[in-house]
Amino acid sequence: MPDQEEPSINPNSAYYLSNNDLNASKLVNIIFDGKCFNDWKRSMMIALSARNKLCFADGSLNQPASNSANFRIWKRCNDLVISWILASLEPSIARSVLYLKTAREIWLDLGERFCQSSGPQLFYVQQKLYDLNQEDDEQISSFFTKIKLLWDQLDGLDPLPSCVCTGCNCTLTQKLLKSQQDQRLIQFLMKLNEKYDHSKSTILMMTPLPTLSRAYGLFLQEEQQKEVNSNRSHGL
Repeated sequence: MPDQEEPSINPNSAYYLSNNDLNASKLVNIIFDGKCFNDWKRSMMIALSARNKLCFADGSLNQPASNSANFRIWKRCNDLVISWILASLEPSIARSVLYLKTAREIWLDLGERFCQSSGPQLFYVQQKLYDLNQEDDEQISSFFTKIKLLWDQLDGLDPLPSCVCTGCNCTLTQKLLKSQQDQRLIQFLMKLNEKYDHSKSTILMMTPLPTLSRAYGLFLQEEQQKEVNSNRSHGL
């Protein structure tokens, strides 16, 4: 029977460490200072997942026994993940978790301390959405970026439910996503200023309603065409 491949040299293994991993002093540009925990957490999850190391923080990879053949490489990877987390924390917060032994313990500790109740955050984001409207001279790209950022925050605070039935083919998740996209399209149209009223009407007559990305692209084309026409009228 052939020997089992050493996990530390298997690129698909969580224990694999590339030169980029070893040379990276930090993974994200966001330094967590006690505010906007969900934004920091999301950035770290993406960065750790990209390096196949999220399992050390989220607990999906169990710590092997100290006499296990994998313990040394596990500890090496765990310590590296700890160093990445510490490098993304404001110094006083980093010191408060410095002596915790695993990345998982640090992850849980930070979550318990800084992950606030979603109620006040939902209220805040919904209030920002309610107050947001495109300014008269604001470009479509700028306004869309603002409203999409708020939608993304809502998704993090209150994600759509999904069907977990084994072998289910009810397409519930797709239907919920389509419903959410349609609602956000309407919200986007309502908050654009009046100079886009004709395009709004055209989009609302489409069956089915286009995706947000498609609608955004149409408005962007219209804005660019208006700029071209304006330049021509001024002899530019």
